[in-house]
Amino acid sequence: MKKISEKKKKIYIAASLLILAVLVLYSLKVGSIEISLRELVKGFLNNVNEGNIKIIRDIRVPRVL
Repeated sequence: MKKISEKKKKIYIAASLLILAVLVLYSLKVGSIEISLRELVKGFLNNVNEGNIKIIRDIRVPRVL
């Protein structure tokens, strides 16, 4: 059985984390109500809890977790 080099391990881990981040963002964006990427980022960075941002925080984030 071959051992994977440390460099390849780091590349696999970085690629896996990137894919995971993309899938999480996609999961937060997809739903019956269209939410733009701008609203998605605004929902995480601001302390506002209205409209689509409320949907992101109350429904979609728990779904992803």
